[in-house]
Amino acid sequence: MDNLEKISLIELESAIKELFTFIGRLKTKNKTFEEENKKLRATVVEKDNRIKGLQKIIEELKAHQEDEQFIPYEETREKLVSHIKNMLSNLEEIRIIE
Repeated sequence: MDNLEKISLIELESAIKELFTFIGRLKTKNKTFEEENKKLRATVVEKDNRIKGLQKIIEELKAHQEDEQFIPYEETREKLVSHIKNMLSNLEEIRIIE
């Protein structure tokens, strides 16, 4: 083996060591990114669950608000129903008389 071959082998060995070092750094960065990704996904799931909970609360509040909006009209509705029943009863009496 002459000097030129020795130099080529040394350069090749050096390049291989650099590549292994580079691959090691990439693996470390990849692991860091995977951990961050896992945390972010967990945060997204947590926030999605929170949003669903808040949406449910909003729907419940809307339903409750709608119910409360009709409370003042309930008495009027009851009076109207009673009045209509009386009118129907009177109409029935008129039919009987005729």
